[in-house]
Amino acid sequence: MQIQEAIEKRRSIRHYVDKKIKEEDIARILKAGTLAPSAHNKQPWFIHVVENQKTKEQIADILMQKEDESIKNTARIMKEASVLFIIFEEKTDLSVKMQHQSIGAFMENMCLEATELGIGSLWIGHILEVEKEIKELFHEKRKVACALALGYTEVNPSPRPRKNLKDMIQIHDDEEEVE
Repeated sequence: MQIQEAIEKRRSIRHYVDKKIKEEDIARILKAGTLAPSAHNKQPWFIHVVENQKTKEQIADILMQKEDESIKNTARIMKEASVLFIIFEEKTDLSVKMQHQSIGAFMENMCLEATELGIGSLWIGHILEVEKEIKELFHEKRKVACALALGYTEVNPSPRPRKNLKDMIQIHDDEEEVE
């Protein structure tokens, strides 16, 4: 698969089938993440790889305590996924914004590699709603950044609408200066 095809095929997958992901594929996805650019090459991520169903259910139970239906749906997704990556932020001297940009690149690389391998992924931010509890569960002092659910799927969602490129850019060529 060419990179453009992976970019075009990547979707947020919210339904998974009961099929284990091979360890070598998990390793490839993680490796792709580590190859992402990061500010000053700090690589400010630490990952807990969760394959154990009981641990996935514990995470889901923590999320289920929230009243928000969207968060409860995320809990279902996390239980259903074959693998969860819980991403923590390594403490660095980077600004918060640079740290978050670096983790964003790390996450996107993993999502694209999963797509290339025929594995669905969902980048999860709701984990931040229960950061304290997640840190306690994993005996972590690091800050929670996000999570990534991975698994095989039988659904093939259509592309979501995108803004028109011409509505998002301003070109400053040789004839137009910024005033």
